[in-house]
Amino acid sequence: MRAESGIMGVLTTAGIVVFCVASCFADDAAQIDNTALKNAERLAWLRNWSAALPYYQQAEREFTSSRDRRNALFAHISGIRGELQRLPLLETSELLANQLEDPLVESDPRLRLRCLVVKGDVDLDLDTRSQVDQVGHGFEPRT
Repeated sequence: MRAESGIMGVLTTAGIVVFCVASCFADDAAQIDNTALKNAERLAWLRNWSAALPYYQQAEREFTSSRDRRNALFAHISGIRGELQRLPLLETSELLANQLEDPLVESDPRLRLRCLVVKGDVDLDLDTRSQVDQVGHGFEPRT
């Protein structure tokens, strides 16, 4: 019973954090007149990151061509989340750690928060896969 209440507390806290973070990003997209980014953020809000990926990629191209490095980087980092199942997790975690040291990311709270959110998802998947591998070594394959 005690473990269940602890899990519920963690899930409630996580839900509140997700709501606050998503609200922050929704405001960010609303301030930018870019249809692709708005579509991507709407899908990301619905936790459909893979469907958001092509919109993030389009937004990144558009921002890059207009020399808007901040928003191009925001779209690029966000797009990484949409590709998470296909990317090598350790390298992706290191890439995001390096992005966090970028002066632009350090000085922009919303960009930094998005990078931390995506890195958190990557690191969580990395940790989960590691634990599954450890548990899986104790089992004999079925024949």
